[in-house]
Parts: sequence; C-alpha cells; structure tokens
Amino acid sequence: MTQADDTIFPTFCDGRLNSIGNTMSNDLAFIVAKFTKENDGQLTKSISLGDDGSLKSDGSACVMTRGCGQNVVLNGPDELAALINGLESSEALSLGKIATAKVGRQPDDIVNVVTARNLHQPRAGVIARTAEYVIFEAGEPGVMLFDVDFKGMPPHISAAIEANGGVWKTICTACPGLKSAGRVDRASTSAGISNNETGEKFTGSGGFHIYITVTNAADIPRALKVLFERLWLAGFGWITVGTSGQLLERAVIDAAVGSAERLIFEGPPVLIPPLAQDSEARQARATDGAPVDARVVLPNLSAAELAKLATLKNNARDAVRSQAAIMREYADQRLAKKIADKIGAPLSRVLEKLRHRHNGSLLPDHPLNFDDPSIGEVTAADFCKELNPSPGAFGDFGLGSSGDRETEQKKRERGDILRAALEEAAGGKGFPPGPVSAHRVGKKLQALVDRTVLCGEETLRLRADQHNEANSYSIQVIDI
Repeated sequence: MTQADDTIFPTFCDGRLNSIGNTMSNDLAFIVAKFTKENDGQLTKSISLGDDGSLKSDGSACVMTRGCGQNVVLNGPDELAALINGLESSEALSLGKIATAKVGRQPDDIVNVVTARNLHQPRAGVIARTAEYVIFEAGEPGVMLFDVDFKGMPPHISAAIEANGGVWKTICTACPGLKSAGRVDRASTSAGISNNETGEKFTGSGGFHIYITVTNAADIPRALKVLFERLWLAGFGWITVGTSGQLLERAVIDAAVGSAERLIFEGPPVLIPPLAQDSEARQARATDGAPVDARVVLPNLSAAELAKLATLKNNARDAVRSQAAIMREYADQRLAKKIADKIGAPLSRVLEKLRHRHNGSLLPDHPLNFDDPSIGEVTAADFCKELNPSPGAFGDFGLGSSGDRETEQKKRERGDILRAALEEAAGGKGFPPGPVSAHRVGKKLQALVDRTVLCGEETLRLRADQHNEANSYSIQVIDI
C-alpha cells in the first residue's frame, strides 16, 4: 500500500486510512470508498438550537473540493456497520469503488482527490470524485442505498407504513425478494439529540438509511429506479408541491441516490452547545443475509405495470394542481417584485417573463440559493460567471480583477466550490481546462438534465443555453 502523492497535498493524508484495508475472505465481500476532507475539515452537518427552541441543521460543510480516498473491503453487513459507526466528522463514504488502476495505484492505495476542473490531465495517484474514477464494477458485489425520508409524506401513507410494521416491511411488501438480503440500518443525523441544559430530547427527522448487499453493483442505478416505481404501484408514492408550485414525485425511498460517486455523509454531526447526542441512538445495525440479485428481485416493470404507474401519477398530479397553481402565483409575484426592485424594471414585464420558468426558462437575474454560506445567493447569470477562471471573458459579466491577492484567492475558492457543486450534480462530469466561455458552460450544464441539484429548498435539474439577447443566458429548471 502506498500513500497519496504528497507533492500535491503534503498536509492532509495523515495515514489514518491505512488501517481500513481488509482482504476479501468470502463471496459476500464488497468494496466501498472512504473519503477524508483536506486537513480533516468538517464534512458533515452542523446542528444548533434555534431561537424558537427547535433544531437548526446546516449542511454547508458537506462539500469536498480536496481530500483523499481509499477503497475499503468489507466482508458482509457487520463490517459495513462497523465502518459507518467509526467515521469521523471529516469523513464520508461512496458506494462505488475507486478505479485505482486508472491512476497507476494498487486497489488499497490512498489517492488524492480534487475537483474534475483541477485535474487538467491524468496524473498518478490523483482522482476526481467523478463517474470516471469512482465506479460500480459489473459482476462484483456491492451495496445499494435506500434513503428514507418522511418529509412531506401524506398522513394516509404514514399510517399504512405503520400498519405494515414499519418501512422495511413496507419495502418488502412491494418487493418480497428483498426479505433475505443482508442489510444495515442507520438512523438520521438528528437521532438522539438532546439539550444538555434542560434535558429536553428532540424527536429528530425520523429518516434513515438502509444499505442492501447485491450481487452486481453495476445494476444498482436501474434497481433503485425500479423499486421507486414498485413502491408507487403498491400505493407508497405521492406528488408533493414545491415552493414554486412544482409537482415533485416522491416515494418512501429517494430514487436519486444511485450513483457510484455520490458522497454519503454518515459521520457524526457537529453539535453546537448545549446540544448533545446519544451515539447509541444512531448506531448502524447489521442484519445477516446474502447479497440479492437485483435483476431477479427487482425486474423491470411490464407494459401493463408501466401503464398503471402512469395513471397513478397523473391522478396524483391532478389532485394537487389547484394547490400548485396558487403556490406558483404567490411565488411568481414575490420573486418578480424582488427582481424588479433589483434591476429597476416594471413589475408587469418582469412577471410576464418570469412565468416562463414554469416551462423551463429562468431570467438571467433569477436567484439561485445554495446552502453553502460562501456561495449564498447568486443569479443565473452570475452562476455562469463565477465558473469563469479568467477575468473579462464574459465582457460585462466577467469577474474582473481587484488587484488584491487575498480577494482574488477568495474568488478562486468560491469558483471551486461552485464547480464542485455542479460536478456533484452532473455525476462528476467536470469542466474542460482553460477559460470557460458561455458556450462551454451551456454545453456542460446540459449534462445536468438527468441529475439533481439542491438549490435552497428546491430540487432542480438544470440546463443552460445561450439566450437570444447578447450576453444573456438562461438556466432551465426541469421539474422532477
């Protein structure tokens, strides 16, 4: 085993990862990747006590632009549970394995991790956390994640889940073949939190992760989509209305967590006093079982099933369309006033153009809100502008140069964070080296059509195209 190349990052690969390389000892063994943020920086949520006495969660630190990673061999669910329980706040997992051979390293070597934008050319011992370097290997065992979230779940579905005996039994109702699978259950980040000063115990979100061992890791994206569909057929899917009136498909599990390179933030949260957490309440717990063949237990839907699914979804959309229209109009009026006040344009004209966003187009001045406070709120035009490393390439939209080295460094860091957010959403597809022209930004953002990105409270699929007006670009929002 070799360390990462310390000519690039001399400070953060401290050797702690060396202790986790195991040997495959049976047919149940599988590989995941463990990542550590540069200089042991925070890679998990911060949770604090709000002014109203409720828990406030801040996920802004859940971004990794630089760090290191290593493959971990796990011989069954017990070892996966132990790995999860031992994670630090600077560490996270991905369910794919690092393709170390592509960068001239052995399977258990530590590698450096940078953004795809900063990996200008292949380099020994250095990867980007992209679909090119973190993969599901065809024919090899792996782990599939069921991300369970009760947020926005209709009461009748919650009641049906309770009547079934819980989420796992509900999932097995939709897919009986999963009953024998080896699995690991892990409670949400907010489980077991209390106020040390008052003794008050908080309920938490109720969400959790279920990890299932499968015989063929490469089949995970397809299998997760099929399970989502079969939960709908079994009556456990619904349509929720987004803050801007979007009609969003939801089910007991999230279908958007099936990519190999996606980070899973299982490390302990950073708690702001007087909060404390009972670690036992969040312990990952393993259940013995064999890996399942997802092709067998989660077959694709038949033509009749697909037709039934389409009817169910259409009926669910029809049931909330009037509510969506009210929320859409309210959101349009509020946002149009904000943009009109900012750019000095008539409210009626801004509102007319703004309504096109429901067909997929955003105005250049449309705000996008990021959890990361170093990004905050940016407009659609600025979002493209910030990705440009060379001053002036956008004309009036260029970053410019302040002449202040510290300010310029902060601009570069901000650009790196934006790039990392985009690459995360685009399945790791990075930008090419050199100045990023508007055309290149547009072409790259096209890759986001089939991926999701979180902007504030909205889950979006993004696309950027050159607008008819000079130096004006729209980012399109595709409702999920």
